[in-house]
Amino acid sequence: MKKIKEIMNDMNNISQQIVTTISNELEAEEVLDTKVPVTPSCVSTESTCANVDANSRNVPFCAVIKLPNNFIPDFTNPGLRIIYDLSCLRAVVEPCCYNGVSKWDVRIIGCISFIANINILNTPGVNGNCVFPFPNTVAACSSNNACLNIVICNKYNYESAVISRANLILNCDTVTIRNLDFSFNPKDSFAKVTGDFVLPDCP
Repeated sequence: MKKIKEIMNDMNNISQQIVTTISNELEAEEVLDTKVPVTPSCVSTESTCANVDANSRNVPFCAVIKLPNNFIPDFTNPGLRIIYDLSCLRAVVEPCCYNGVSKWDVRIIGCISFIANINILNTPGVNGNCVFPFPNTVAACSSNNACLNIVICNKYNYESAVISRANLILNCDTVTIRNLDFSFNPKDSFAKVTGDFVLPDCP
C-alpha cells in the first residue's frame, strides 16, 4: 500500500500534467487563430467580394404585437422603445476576389435579440377601458431576433482586415437604430414595430 506522501506526490504529478496539457491546447488554439490564411488565387475577373455601401450595413427588424379587442396604440404619443442585446455578434475575416485582385471581407455574423414596445391609448371609461393606478401609461411589447451575416468592409490585405476586426467595437454607440416606426391593422389588432439596426463601418 502506498504511503500518504507517495499518493500526494502522484496527485501533484497528475495535476501538473493536466496544467501542461491545457496550456499546450491553448497555445495550439492561439497558433490557429494567428495563422494567416492562404491568399486566394484570383485568376479570373469574377468578383466574390461583397458590395459594401452605407445601406448594406442596415439590418431590418420587425416585432408584431397582438393587442386584445378594444385596445389600440396611442397614435399621438406611441412612445416607441426598444432594448437590444449585442452579445451574440462577432466579426470574422474571409478571403475574396475583386476583378482579379485578392481582397479580404470583414463580416459580422450572429443575432440581435430585442424587445420593442408601444404605448396603448389611455382613455379610461371609453370602450370599457380602465387603468390602474391612474393616471398612468401602459405599453404592449413583443420580442424577436434579427439574425445577420453582413460584410461591413473590404480590405486589400489580411493584416489590415485583422487590425480592423480587432479594433471593431460593437456596442450601443456603434450599433444604432434607424427608421423606428410602427403600423397598426385594426382588422386583426396587430401593431407592427419596424426599423433598422445600423452596423458600424470598419475602423
